[in-house]
Amino acid sequence: MNTHADIRQDNKSQSAANAISKKQGNGVSTFQLVDNRPKQIAQLPKKDLITPTPSVFQLQKLEAGKLNVVGEHHTESNNRRSQEKDIAAREVGGGYWTEDKFRIRETKSSKENAVKDTAQDQRILGDALYLRIAESIQYVDDAKNEFEQGWTQWTSQKLSGEQLIDLKAELQTLLVTCKTHTLEANRLAEAYMHNEEFKTLPKFVTAQIIQIHKLLPETEKLFLILVETWKKHSLQQLIFDRFLNSFHVFGSNIDVLNMYAAKIGGASRTDTSKLRSYEMDNAASFAHDRIGVWKIGFDHVEHIEEEMQQSDTKNYVLINRDEFNHEYKELPILVEDHMVKQEE
Repeated sequence: MNTHADIRQDNKSQSAANAISKKQGNGVSTFQLVDNRPKQIAQLPKKDLITPTPSVFQLQKLEAGKLNVVGEHHTESNNRRSQEKDIAAREVGGGYWTEDKFRIRETKSSKENAVKDTAQDQRILGDALYLRIAESIQYVDDAKNEFEQGWTQWTSQKLSGEQLIDLKAELQTLLVTCKTHTLEANRLAEAYMHNEEFKTLPKFVTAQIIQIHKLLPETEKLFLILVETWKKHSLQQLIFDRFLNSFHVFGSNIDVLNMYAAKIGGASRTDTSKLRSYEMDNAASFAHDRIGVWKIGFDHVEHIEEEMQQSDTKNYVLINRDEFNHEYKELPILVEDHMVKQEE
């Protein structure tokens, strides 16, 4: 049985947190990922997607002996990770997990212990693989479109040598995004094929990921060939050699991959990010008896909070980034790309 996550404010009873488990004959509760196919979002009026529900939340702090889900700015927390781990051990006990490392259950055997937290670990992750695959592809699609638009707009103009150098540097940042997320999507698709997550989702979802898994290695090879060409030549030479035509071949593959991504995620990267948030809530609700601190992106906490009414309660502790920083002032914070001490 799978229940759609519905982000409408008038349909709380069908939210991910209320459809997280099923009972087997022996009464044991097992994890059930939520079928978040895009029709649930695509059919909503735009205002329903972007208008948060006004809520007032009491400031939260870490609670000992519980699962604490805490928002973070990834760059900020990466720069103070060891301090955060010390605080988690002192205040909570148990484990400390970054966004992509939280598993919904402990290992159950020596065989599982041997591959714990490696690529061979089959335990379901709190940050659902199927949505991370979709979002990675959507990142590539956005960067691909921006690259094509920028190339077409600027290379049709007469540019000086210095302008050509600057333009190549700007376009290269988009190629870096394409490379990073193409490789990540390929890695995640491979991981999905060996993870227990596929057992909790409809066959339709796995069918799309199988197609993605088949196409991504070829797409990655195409892109790496483009990168070698890009490195060897000036932008002026690349324009003369019609580099964009070669890029379009890679882009055509991304168009197909993005079609699959929209079927298993949201209609856009923003929508898919929200669905990731609801699956994180789903996972935390199911695994609320795991003790420790799970750090997730601050935007994911905001999405979860937006879905909560003032009277809503969670069976785990939810803390946003500002609350966490306010409570633990010994931690430095990120201000305009610099880590600075907080005022006591």
